[in-house]
Amino acid sequence: MGILGYQLAISAVLIGVRLVAPQRLLGAALTLTALSIVNLFWPPLIALQLITVWVTYRTIAPSAASPEKGKPARAPEPLGSVNSFIDGLNTAVDELASAVALERDIQKATLELRSGYGIERTIIQSVMESSKERLLANRRRLAMSEAERALFDAKKAELEAALEKVLSELDDRRRLAVSRERRKGSSSAASSLSRERPVVGMCGC
Repeated sequence: MGILGYQLAISAVLIGVRLVAPQRLLGAALTLTALSIVNLFWPPLIALQLITVWVTYRTIAPSAASPEKGKPARAPEPLGSVNSFIDGLNTAVDELASAVALERDIQKATLELRSGYGIERTIIQSVMESSKERLLANRRRLAMSEAERALFDAKKAELEAALEKVLSELDDRRRLAVSRERRKGSSSAASSLSRERPVVGMCGC
């Protein structure tokens, strides 16, 4: 019922334009055609609405030749009405075919763009995820290297302390040995002097 109401409303609009401003009837028909193509997305409904527009236009459109003054207008021949109706129907069908082809091309181009956008988005997301994983791995490696560096520094400090301790002990031992040698040398010299003194006394007598 809603679709039939729209078709009746279109016919009523065209009839109203024909009664008020006949010279603008073609513009009204073209406007309704454009609105039908832009606002509707179902091809059968577009075809029905276009047929309604142009059949109504052909039916109520004023004739090109106006009757002369003082002469009664001749009634249109039935054959001419049929021909005009067929011409209008052919025009509507051609316009419908063009509109459907345009809509199909638009949908095809949009589908290709959407599919390409989806593929690019998937690739970008995968690259971002792999980059994030690499960044986390590098951070873990950096943290491990810092821990290893701290452990190395601690071991180095321990080894340096042990080496200094050993060197100090060696110095102490060397000094002790030197002092012992000096004491031993001084004691041997004193004993030799004590042995030489009685000999000298006896010689003096």
